[in-house]
Parts: sequence; structure tokens; C-alpha cells
Amino acid sequence: MMIGKHMWRKDRTKVDKTDEVRKSVRADMRSLANLYLDFKRNLPESKDSQDMFLRENFKNLSESIISITTKDNGSSDIKYGLKNSLYYLLMRAANIQEGEALTMRGTNAEYKVTEMKHFKTILKHHENILFSDSKYMINQSRQERLRLPARSPDNESIQELRLYIMQTMQTLSSLPVDNIGKTEYVKLRNLVCSRLTLFNARRGGEPARMKMDQWRNRSQWINNESIERLNEKEKKKFDEFQIVYTPGKGNHLVSTLVPSDCIAAIDILINPTVRKTATVLPANNFLFPNTELSPLHCSGWDAIHSALKSANINCPQLNATNQRGRISTLYAELDVDPEDRELFYRHMGHTEKINKNTYQRPPAVLAVTKVGAQLAQMDRMNISKEPEGSPRLSRMSRKSRTKSMSPGSDLDDESSSDEWKASSNNESESESETEEELNEVPCKKIKVQENTGRTKWSTEETMTIKEEFKEWINLPSPSKRLPSRS
Repeated sequence: MMIGKHMWRKDRTKVDKTDEVRKSVRADMRSLANLYLDFKRNLPESKDSQDMFLRENFKNLSESIISITTKDNGSSDIKYGLKNSLYYLLMRAANIQEGEALTMRGTNAEYKVTEMKHFKTILKHHENILFSDSKYMINQSRQERLRLPARSPDNESIQELRLYIMQTMQTLSSLPVDNIGKTEYVKLRNLVCSRLTLFNARRGGEPARMKMDQWRNRSQWINNESIERLNEKEKKKFDEFQIVYTPGKGNHLVSTLVPSDCIAAIDILINPTVRKTATVLPANNFLFPNTELSPLHCSGWDAIHSALKSANINCPQLNATNQRGRISTLYAELDVDPEDRELFYRHMGHTEKINKNTYQRPPAVLAVTKVGAQLAQMDRMNISKEPEGSPRLSRMSRKSRTKSMSPGSDLDDESSSDEWKASSNNESESESETEEELNEVPCKKIKVQENTGRTKWSTEETMTIKEEFKEWINLPSPSKRLPSRS
């Protein structure tokens, strides 16, 4: 009780996320309760959940963690999300107990502080042993399963839903205020919330938490003097969009662009008469409130799901998270200035690194068409021997096939000989050379400078080279001689 009470008091300061905090605290307490029930089966003499945090019982706790995080299908598969969350939940619970004990005096309080410190040390020590598999599987799932292109909603479903939302919003917004009841209000609320979430590629809960005061005071973010300096094309954008800044994930503001097709619908949603008819709590300041006198706002996920169901569109992949990944991938393919790209990251509420490594789908098509073509070209250039009957190498291929010649090697042995290639000024001329022409080429002695590491060919070596590699050596060259043995 003490742990749950402390969690609730700390998290309820997030006044805009009351519903999320309540669900989170309840989920954490259920996890601790299930863990203790299994722990008590392993240690029947346990009297309360405090025994899980004693050093001497850590072995039993480890067995219970493995037990409740293993799937019940007879396999060794684990519930890696639950297992990973248990580590941070136990660490947080130990911190709470340590902090509470520090506020008290006495031997028992000092003992409990010491025990909690030791427990956290042990838990941290066993982190890589007990929880490493769950961390690995979470990262693997995040990089592979969650970023699959197949998880992105198809363009046809997106456009179909967009058209339905815009047409239905227009129909409901044209109704007289007296004809808008609770059913029409809820439907209109879900459509507007879905439109803003999908259009802005926002997280599901961000537009849903927008307040009426933030909407009414939206003009405070616009500097009229800055607008006057814009050209006419840019000024027209302010007729197409309104902008609202709201708190996002972390300690920063995120922008929500409101298309002009949503303005009339929002005016109805904030109408006091309509809200009263729809049983919205008068003190509820959310732009997209729940009905039945609830103090909470609607769920972004439920709003999109309801819109899909009303439009009779079967697309399970169409949600806020997958749309966020889709927009991030599409924007990454655009050729835009770095300044514009930075503005996009600010709108999304994350950094370039997160955009690339978390939301963007891997560029598989470019990897095949661009990188694959380049690797294939390099692969063909590095072939040591062509199969019999294969076409002769082109001039460029022969120029690229090079092997070093080591002094003192057995030049008569084909298996150990190296291939020497020199550039050709005329391929047809080199192919018509005969053995006699090669032998008639004079071999001039090369004056080798000292300390250059270069070695000249002897006459015997020169003749052997010409005979052995006459198909690849294009002579007569401009210098009428072989290159050095460097």
C-alpha cells in the first residue's frame, strides 16, 4: 500500500495525464502483486511483500521473476516487456522504501535503509544475468518487428479515411446546434481528434490532451511583424492552417497544425450549449472531452479506431504510431534543406537520431538498387579466373585485375604465378599481337634510384614475363618496357 500510495502521489502532479497515471499505477501494483503471489509459493513462510526485498530471499525472488515472465505455452519464450519493466519497478519500489525509512528514527529504520541499499546493489549486480534476455529482445523487436514496412498503413486506406473524415465533419458541422446531441458530439470529437493526430503524425495522446484555453489563445504564438515580411504565397498558408503549441513528451513544446477544414467542427466542440447537451462536465477544459460528466479527455487510439469502424475501413496498421513511422520515412526521402529538416524534427518532438533509428523504415529499396549494384560491380572486378568458355574480359576489367609479383617466385608454375595487367590504349591492337611481336620488343634497363624499394627486371625474367602473360600485357607500350618489380 505504501509503495502504490507514493507512486500515485508523485505521478498525479501530471495534471494533464490523470487517466494515464491512474492506469500506469494500477498496472505496476498488479505486477508487484502477481510477483509476490509467486514469491509466496516459493517461500511459504513469507508474511508480507517486504520479504521480497531482503538479501537472503533474492534467490527466491529471481525464481519468481523467471516464473511469471515465462509464457504458459510450454516453450521457453518470455514476456520480455513484463520482465524488463519488473527490473525498474523493483528498483523504484526499493527507492521508495529507503526514502520512507529515512524519515523515521530508530534501529528498525536504520536496518531497513541498509537493507534497501544492499538490495539495490544486488539487483544491479544481477541485471545483466537476470534481465539481459528481455533487454535484448526488446531492442530486437524495436529494430526489426516495429520498423517493418508492412506495419505502415497503405496509402489507399489513409486517403479513404481522410476523405470520410472531411466529408463527415462538414456534414455534422452544418447541422443546427439544437440537432447535435451526445451521439453526434462524440462522433465529431473522434473525427477531429483523428484528423489532427494523423495529419500531424503526433503521438496518440498529444492532440487528445489539447485544452480549450490553448486553442483560444493560439494567436499568441504568431508574430504579426514576421508575417508582414513573408511573400504572398507564404502568407496564404496562415489561411490554411492554425497552430497550437502543447506540452509533448519530455520537457518541451510540440506544435499541432490545425487544417482549415477542422475549424468549424472545433467551434462546435467548444460550444457551451452543445457540451451541456452532450453531458460534458462543465469543469472539463479539454478540447476533446469524455462525456458522462467525466473530468478526463478522450483516447487518441480509441478516436482513430472509432473513425475506422465508422468508415468501414479494415486497416489494423492505421494508428498513431505507424502513421508517425510512415511520415518520418516519407520525409526522409525528400530532398530538403537541413534547416527545413530540423524544423520537421522539432514538429515531431524528437531528434534526427531518434527519427532515423526508431521511426524510419530501413531504406531497403535504395539498399538493393544503389548499394547492391555497387557491390555487384566490385564483386565482378575481383574474380581471379573466368570459367572456360566465358567471354573475354573487357579492357576495364583487365585493367582492374592486378596481383603483386614477388621476387624469386617460380614464374613457370601457373598455380603460383601472378597476373600483371597494364592499361591499353587500343584494345583491338593488343588482341592482334603475336608472340613474335612480343619477342621483338627491346628491353631497356631501368635506372633505379637508391632507397626507392624498386627492382629492375633481368633479361631472362623479362622474356619469361612476356611469354607467360602475353594475353594480358599490351605491348608495345609508349615506354616499350615492362614496369618495375616494386
